[in-house]
Amino acid sequence: MANEALRSTRRPSLHDVAERAGVAVSTVSRFLNGQLELRPETESRVMQAIEEVGYSRTSGSSRSSSSKGVIGLVVPRIGNAYFGGIAENVVRSADSFGLAVLIASTFNQV
Repeated sequence: MANEALRSTRRPSLHDVAERAGVAVSTVSRFLNGQLELRPETESRVMQAIEEVGYSRTSGSSRSSSSKGVIGLVVPRIGNAYFGGIAENVVRSADSFGLAVLIASTFNQV
C-alpha cells in the first residue's frame, strides 16, 4: 500500500518500465536511445510497459532542463530549403539523444 502511494506521487522511471517489461534498466535505456534493437516480442513488452506506467523521456530525468546538453547550429539562411532541411534533421537527431539545438542564421552575412 505504501509503495503504491509512493508510486502515485513520483514520475515513472526507466526502472519502472524495465520492471514491468521484465528486462534490465540498461535494455530499456539503450532501446530508447536507439542503441539497441530488440526482438519484436521484447520491443512490444517494453512499449506496452512504457504506456502502462506513463513513462515519458523527460519524466525519468532528474536533471533540470537547464543542464540539458545543447548543440549549436549556424546556417546562412534558415528559410532556405537546403539549410532548413539540414536544421530539421539535426534537431530530430539531437532530440533522440536528449539534446537541445540552438539555431542561428547569419542571413548570408558570413
